[in-house]
Amino acid sequence: MSGQSRGIQDILMERLKIIQDIAVANSEQLRLNQIANGMMVLEMKDARDGVADCANDEARNRNDAA
Repeated sequence: MSGQSRGIQDILMERLKIIQDIAVANSEQLRLNQIANGMMVLEMKDARDGVADCANDEARNRNDAA
């Protein structure tokens, strides 16, 4: 090995930082999923109630295209 060996404390701190970054990303993903699911529930309600033109149709079409 040509590199300088790192101490166990440095390795653990690096791993802890990576785990924290993953937790932040997972939290954001969960938040976005909850928003999307809420929108789906509202769309299902509109469909059940027979709403022909929803005010969010244009935004939904853009999301579906993306």
